[in-house]
Amino acid sequence: MPDVKKQHYVPQFYLKQFASPDERLYAFNKFTKKSFQTRVRDAASEMRFYDIHPDFYQNLQANNCFQESKDEPKVTNIPAQPPLTP
Repeated sequence: MPDVKKQHYVPQFYLKQFASPDERLYAFNKFTKKSFQTRVRDAASEMRFYDIHPDFYQNLQANNCFQESKDEPKVTNIPAQPPLTP
């Protein structure tokens, strides 16, 4: 699997609906209050946006964040409720 670096937080297929035939669109920077033209492949993306640091899960375990096994009896003992009717 290739190492993906540029990761979109708005899917490109969605951005293409707002783009010109050459896949360009206008974006607005809220901080500088300026608009600019960009390509779909460059818009709404950041480098390694979804990457997780290797120590992330170790930190969760060290802070006792994985409690599924302790909480399971509480969840499975919830009494069944009748369905809601409109």
